[in-house]
Amino acid sequence: MGSSSTKVSSAYVKIAPTGCQLVPATDPRISLCGRTCADPIAGTVAFDWPCTNVSFCLTGNRVWIRLDGGKNHFNILVDGQQMTVLRTSRGIRDYRLDLPDEAAAKYLIEIQKRTENKIGNALEASFGTFTGPVVFYGVVILQTSQILEPPAAARRPWRLEFLGDSETSGFGNLGPSQPGTPGLRQFLSMSARHQDANQAWPCLVAKALEAEYHNISWSGIG
Repeated sequence: MGSSSTKVSSAYVKIAPTGCQLVPATDPRISLCGRTCADPIAGTVAFDWPCTNVSFCLTGNRVWIRLDGGKNHFNILVDGQQMTVLRTSRGIRDYRLDLPDEAAAKYLIEIQKRTENKIGNALEASFGTFTGPVVFYGVVILQTSQILEPPAAARRPWRLEFLGDSETSGFGNLGPSQPGTPGLRQFLSMSARHQDANQAWPCLVAKALEAEYHNISWSGIG
């Protein structure tokens, strides 16, 4: 596998440059973990729950992630190491991922959904501009690149499912400490950037047991 020095741009282009090819989200070489809904005709995969994971093995030094991110935040991991956080917009975008230009390099790319549905501050809630569902269209690669079969080690034998609310989804787990009775300040400062469900306790349990897992949680609702 490759090494570090990876950059992800949250800037996007409507369509990736010419001379590229789209590998649809339903391609069997792209692995999905979490509760998802695939459209085999459109080649898309929709999901909404936190911790949903997309992974694929790539040769080459550049790839675009095509999705309607619904204003959600995602961890981008390369060969198991988190490189950056991708903050998405609503609408279909191609988000570019640049990798080290190494001869015959192979990279395992993972995209982890950090946020849950309808997260945002009071203003975003008033205008309905909080986080929404995700539609993953696939990955756009250069003609000189390839999507490979996932390594056998990426497939784990155990599967767990966690059901819960805010503590299960990691609501506000990265936010600043604000002791005392919740008030207007806390309500106005709520932000999707303060959540990473992949650092909540279900993920830690699954890692300790070396298991795949589904996180079915929604703050305040369960």
